[in-house]
Amino acid sequence: MINWFTRLFFAMTIFAFAMGSSSFQVVAQANTDAKAALKSAGVAVLPTFLDAATNNISITMPKALGGKKLSFGGTIDADALAEKKFVFTTLDTKKLTWNDAFGMTFLDLKKVGLSISVEKGAFSISLDGMLGGAFKSGGKSREVVIELAVEDNKLSDFALSLPGSKLSLHSIPELKKIPGASTFAIEDPTISMHAIGGKVDFVGETVDAVVFYDSKKKDWNIGLEFEKALTLAQLTGHKGGFLDHLGLPAMRVIASTKGLEEAYDSLPLAAQNFFASSGDLPEGNLTLVQGVNVIAQFDPALASADLKKVLGTLGLGDTTLEIDGVVEGMFGGKPAVELTVDIDTPSGHSFKFLKAKDVKAEFFMKLSEAESALGFRTAIGVGQGKGKPDLEFDVDFEFAAQSGEAEVQVAGGMKGDWINAAGIKGLTLENPFLSVGINETGSFDMLIDGTVMIGHEKVRAAADMVLSPEALGLPTAIALAGEINQLDFNALMTHAKKSSKMKGGGFKHMNVEFKDVAFAFMTPGAHLPADLEEELEIEGAGIALKATLLVNKKELGSAKGYASTEGISFDGKIDPFKLGPLNLKEAELEIAAGPSVDPKFAMSGDIVLFKGFEDKYVLDLEPTKFRFSSETKFGGAFDVFLEAESQGLNFASSNDFSFEADLAANYSKVFRNLVQGALKGLKKADSAMKKAESDVKKAEKKVKGLKSNITSEKAKAKKAFDTATKKIDGAKKKVDGLNKTIAYNKKKAHDLGKKAKKDAKHLKLGKAAKEGVEEGKLKTAIAAEEVALKTADWALKTAKKSVKIVPVDAAPKVVALKAELATEEAGLKIAEGVLEASRAANKGVESAVKAVAKGVTALKINKIGVSGSLKGITSGGHQGKSPVLNIDVTIHGKHHVYHVGVGSAKTAFEKIAAKLAKSVADELLKFYKKG
Repeated sequence: MINWFTRLFFAMTIFAFAMGSSSFQVVAQANTDAKAALKSAGVAVLPTFLDAATNNISITMPKALGGKKLSFGGTIDADALAEKKFVFTTLDTKKLTWNDAFGMTFLDLKKVGLSISVEKGAFSISLDGMLGGAFKSGGKSREVVIELAVEDNKLSDFALSLPGSKLSLHSIPELKKIPGASTFAIEDPTISMHAIGGKVDFVGETVDAVVFYDSKKKDWNIGLEFEKALTLAQLTGHKGGFLDHLGLPAMRVIASTKGLEEAYDSLPLAAQNFFASSGDLPEGNLTLVQGVNVIAQFDPALASADLKKVLGTLGLGDTTLEIDGVVEGMFGGKPAVELTVDIDTPSGHSFKFLKAKDVKAEFFMKLSEAESALGFRTAIGVGQGKGKPDLEFDVDFEFAAQSGEAEVQVAGGMKGDWINAAGIKGLTLENPFLSVGINETGSFDMLIDGTVMIGHEKVRAAADMVLSPEALGLPTAIALAGEINQLDFNALMTHAKKSSKMKGGGFKHMNVEFKDVAFAFMTPGAHLPADLEEELEIEGAGIALKATLLVNKKELGSAKGYASTEGISFDGKIDPFKLGPLNLKEAELEIAAGPSVDPKFAMSGDIVLFKGFEDKYVLDLEPTKFRFSSETKFGGAFDVFLEAESQGLNFASSNDFSFEADLAANYSKVFRNLVQGALKGLKKADSAMKKAESDVKKAEKKVKGLKSNITSEKAKAKKAFDTATKKIDGAKKKVDGLNKTIAYNKKKAHDLGKKAKKDAKHLKLGKAAKEGVEEGKLKTAIAAEEVALKTADWALKTAKKSVKIVPVDAAPKVVALKAELATEEAGLKIAEGVLEASRAANKGVESAVKAVAKGVTALKINKIGVSGSLKGITSGGHQGKSPVLNIDVTIHGKHHVYHVGVGSAKTAFEKIAAKLAKSVADELLKFYKKG
């Protein structure tokens, strides 16, 4: 391939322009000024970018080349001028420094000189200088020659070649942002206006490269042109697939810093030559995205025989296409490429039952680490049958390989949702996705999947079908199957209510869910995946499923069944589990509801409530509790239908089940017989009567003896009382007498003293003396009497302490005898009562037995039942509520309820109820004893 830089500058260094005169003036002087010299060489008119003055020549760069004016002083070759040839050379002292040369910020030139040669209308112009910066060699600036290109008397480009050198893009700051800049190193670079050209080693190939500038976005791009067909596997490094050997001719890879949108003929000249084919530019604009872009050809003729066969199946066997696209992750990632082009929708593919909806399609080739694919995209319709609209999908007809396996398939998403999917009214498959392949028999393996709402749960479902090569559309019976980790039972019921009316409104909110669910929305006769054919069946149209059953988060067993237009029906196997006090064995599951079926959620099996007795049970699940029921022999005591309710939905041992159950009617007859027996047992024997009479006589005799003893003891107590009273009264009388005498004498002495003082005052001295003597005698007597009083007081106090005056009835012996008498009198009354009762009982028993035998007037047995809790049963009464037998009766119009503990197992009803029968017999006897 001829380098397009060589093509560009093949004729740039020499150009011709019209002369003002066909004659030349020979000038012999070597020091002739430039303007005169040019004239002597026959140059009448200079290009507009040159200006010749007396002592120098100036060159003005157009704006595209930096817009700078450079003025050079130099010499004109006199010998050449003598031969009508103009040769200008810049003096070393007049050479310039030119930074940002040609407007390119990375070109800094020193010692820049201008050379011009004109001979016979041929005009040659160039610059020379020293180039530094990233272009240094061995740390020294490089000597360069810059050729200038002229078109229509105007500077249009330049060329600066650096043969034998290598330019790494990352060494130039302005080029570092180019994707993969650190990867690219340009050999023998040639720099021109807004471009750098040369050779690059890339993906094992040495290719032509051009780095070019985007003046609008002010950034750089690099293009690589591959001379021979390159495969996408070579480009990305992903090998081992069917695209390994499908070469793409005329491949160009362009890495763009910011993307680009530009007309081809507005690109830099070097870039135009890069994109030209056979000298012609493509029409329109070049559009690049930021990153790595690819332009190439797809030619089926280059494919292998096997791949050509595949292309024929897709209808792509004979079309050469111009394709383009993008490589993601080309540098620093995992490369992935996709190339596309719009084409007419192929009609020669093998999927005839898929009807094209668009006349246009998009061809594509793509390769990544995960997959390789080739095909086209378009819209198709799939028939549902007569009277039903086609399902429309946007699909890829492709030959694709994933994980090393390649196949021809059609795959894509549906436009909108599939209403009444699989022929099931009310079922909507959201975002359906279609996949169709061809199996080894030539039939079509079709899969349609999407998401469906089950109540408020969104789950994925797929219809897996096999269509014959002659098929015109979907089969009439379809199963949309899938799996879901968890499904709330209430969500399933919400969905079911849309398909079928439920008696009583169906199930209320249940604390139930399914785990590891395999399901299928289906109608009878629908084809199921092989692993579900034996597992799922249905009546009507709806959803069938199998799953693990959980109640209140506890895993109990398996369930399978359906929710359809016919209602809800599930069965299954329940594993052994503990529920409160119950150890439940393996059980059968039954879930049912429907238009004429009451909702039922139950487990049934065998249980041992009483040791040695196995009974059948049913465990019904309700929204907030369990309901246990069993036809039980109650440990051999009696037969009863037992219903017990839990305290909630938890499985803890503390969750007890309370119950109240009625015994069958035949137990009323048994109990009536027990009462009859108890009544007969109440009749007193002759020996009992004689003993009662003897007891009365003994009691009477004892009472009489005690009364006599009480009379005797009272007399003794009276005599003791009188003696004590007399002794104390005598002492008290003596004290009282002394008190009176002392008082009298004190008064008399007082009066005599007073009189003696008066008589002495009136000089009745004899009389006063006599009265004084009498007063003295009285005081002496008083003193003696006071001594006697103290002795009498002491005697009285001593008597009170030593002599106790106890009333007759309070005497200890009298009190004790009275207490004993009261006891014996009570015993007498009891003995008399027993005797009287015995006499009355015998008479009442006879009446009661006759009355009970006649019917319900005397004794009506309303109900016989048992109550308690299951924990009371299983713990033997140590926990929970111990079982109690309850008998509700009416005795001559009065209501009575009797209770007795059931006790341990294997105790017969007759023995348990005997005590209650005795109580009822006693109550009956009370009535008849009154009579």
